[in-house]
Amino acid sequence: MGVKYISASLEVSRGAVLKPEKVKEMIDCLAKMGYNTLMLYAEDLYEMPEYPMFGYMRGKYSKETLKELVAYAKGRGVMMMPCIEVLAHLEHIFRWKEFAPVRDMTNILLVDEPKTYELIDNMIKTMREIFDTDLLLLGCDEAAMLGKGNFLKRFGYEDQKSIFRRHMKKCVEICHKYGFTPQLYHDMFFSMATGADCYTDNPDVITPEITALMPENAQICYWDYFASANRAEKMMEGCLKFGCPISFWTSICSWTGAIPHNQHAFHTHKRAIPVCVKMGAETIHASSWGDDGAECSLFACLPAFFSAAKYAQGVEDLNDVKDEFEELFGISLDDMVKLDLPGDFFGTANTFYSEKPFVFNDPFVGIYDDLVPEDREAFRSNMLSHVNELAPLCGHEKYGYLFRSASAMCEMIAAKFDLGVKTRLAYKESKEAVKAVLPAYTEAYNKISAYFEAFREVWNTENKSNGFEVQAIRYGGLKERLLDCRRRLEDYADGRISVIEELEEEIKVIHTDEDYKENKYGKIATINTLTHYGFGSY
Repeated sequence: MGVKYISASLEVSRGAVLKPEKVKEMIDCLAKMGYNTLMLYAEDLYEMPEYPMFGYMRGKYSKETLKELVAYAKGRGVMMMPCIEVLAHLEHIFRWKEFAPVRDMTNILLVDEPKTYELIDNMIKTMREIFDTDLLLLGCDEAAMLGKGNFLKRFGYEDQKSIFRRHMKKCVEICHKYGFTPQLYHDMFFSMATGADCYTDNPDVITPEITALMPENAQICYWDYFASANRAEKMMEGCLKFGCPISFWTSICSWTGAIPHNQHAFHTHKRAIPVCVKMGAETIHASSWGDDGAECSLFACLPAFFSAAKYAQGVEDLNDVKDEFEELFGISLDDMVKLDLPGDFFGTANTFYSEKPFVFNDPFVGIYDDLVPEDREAFRSNMLSHVNELAPLCGHEKYGYLFRSASAMCEMIAAKFDLGVKTRLAYKESKEAVKAVLPAYTEAYNKISAYFEAFREVWNTENKSNGFEVQAIRYGGLKERLLDCRRRLEDYADGRISVIEELEEEIKVIHTDEDYKENKYGKIATINTLTHYGFGSY
């Protein structure tokens, strides 16, 4: 039957909130590529007058703005579809005491509490007031601790399957009340089937007991951002057992930090999308996520959006349609993909690495120093070669600001990545060696400052100012920490202090190549605890 919907979602909930005019620009871009459906992933980023603290100070969109975007998209042949969370991923609202009665634990809503369903009813009613489609993404994913907090204290232990089934039945009934057909993520169904993982190569784990968890008149969204062809096939077999329309969610690979990973997305799309299309997926969806601060520009990911659309349309090799990308966007696909270069640490293009282990690793505590490659000069040379490769594109009329930021990041990484290793070696050698390492701190400080200004340009070009305080705190803190470390090194070299405690300890080898993908600032920047609150990772 072929694909009915080629769909995309734009992350606006984890820090960066696209300006309305930039949402419109992205609608134009997506429509040109063949997309006919768009969602804004907005956990609490939409206005609900009944709940004034919902999305408070986070840059939420007003109802009128969303209606304007819906109408704009419709005029370009794109259906805007609502996307809300009704189970987990609501940590930000739990900062406010008015939402305490509906909290189970962490970021999970309290099932069976009447006020929970008043909230959900208001969410879905709001979506009905804004959107003119009958489809709604009803987020019910990644709630592994469902029923383990206030639910357990209040109602006692109950099997997660029955809690989940009852909750989703109520949520779907509310959807139907407002004329929506809901789509539900696959992962809770599959993790309850396997007892652990939400992926399986054995579709037989999807038994009648599991399919009975799916409410009537609902659809399933199978999301898989690293799918092999074989896994996609087996997972689709499992999804088909639910007997409802299937959406396959791939990704544009935007969540490791500020670096896009277009080439990684190309490989994933080529493996998985054709399989899912062949097996009857009604929708192919390209999702964008912005874990831990949403630093990555969604416009830097245009090649990945293009790739997902083309494979959904039946293209067998992206190389066959490269010219189309340049006709659409005024820049070659190969050039646009050079925005991936800051993540090309070792001359291998198809990586999924984050800049954060090298940028935010503390020069004294150095818990990620074990990831610094042995041949440090070769690594530095590779990063600086990327600067040369990006230079001709930094003046591009439309996208130059993205290339300037990518270039500045390469220079920052080259200056900062081995600062801790240099420091420890100098400390072990002599006080004269410590004095000799001080200029490296000045260079790293200056490159961080230059990158921050370039990154600030990207943010201010595309996003509302909300959320940027996270980045200012992180990079401001990093710079202040370098000044602090430099002062302590000076004090040590000049004899004002006799020891630097952190540098007395040996760095343990505890990380593997997989940890180049680590993207959680709080885990990288310190061995200690940044906050005890727990509203999220930033």
